[in-house]
Amino acid sequence: MKPLTLKNSEGRDTPRRTASFLKTNAFTVFSISLIILTAAAITVTAIIFKQVWWKTVPLYVSLLVGLFQMRASRYASLVGGTNSVLYAGVNLAEGLPGQSAYSLFVSCPFQIATFIRWSKNKYKQSTKFRRLGWGGRGLVALIFGVCMAITCIILTAVGSGYVILDAAMMLIGVFTMLLTLFSFVEYSWFMLCTGVVSIILDAVMMADNPARITFLVFSVYSMICVTLQFITVQRLYKEQQRGE
Repeated sequence: MKPLTLKNSEGRDTPRRTASFLKTNAFTVFSISLIILTAAAITVTAIIFKQVWWKTVPLYVSLLVGLFQMRASRYASLVGGTNSVLYAGVNLAEGLPGQSAYSLFVSCPFQIATFIRWSKNKYKQSTKFRRLGWGGRGLVALIFGVCMAITCIILTAVGSGYVILDAAMMLIGVFTMLLTLFSFVEYSWFMLCTGVVSIILDAVMMADNPARITFLVFSVYSMICVTLQFITVQRLYKEQQRGE
């Protein structure tokens, strides 16, 4: 007669349940892990390079914005618009008057308006998207080129330390806000451009101010977020088109 043994079936199932949980919630686990790692990196670099503490506050708030952006959630605009006020002060202190003006007078009101408009035309966590035609894209490109030239002249006159990059960040931001407000899927392309330019700008500024590395860390995080946002927006648009 075999001795009785207690079988811990629950214990044997634990790895399987863990694997199932991670598979089902892979995106959530990844996004939260990314936020924790980025927050830790920002904190460590801010301490090492003696970054002024209040300049890092918008970065921590932006981690939440990035989480919403990954899902193309309309709440990214609500939190982001509020956070723009903080960024305006930081950008001005960093010698970026163009970005400061954009944050306060464009980003803040436009993002709040976007949240309201997206909420009226909501689709799941996001909104109902539409697409620009080739004619519309050509017109946007033409207007962007003209505005870029004018903005560079203005920023040179006011003494911006990084004229081209400052102008590019500000204008790409403006066009992104407009396209986002009216739910054009092309806004996700502009967001990718913003991510690239932001990384370049922060890397260049680090030569003059090593403490800028805290912003570079966030820019890399943001680039990951907007890349995932781009994928999500394209998927949602195709899903909506099939539904029609």
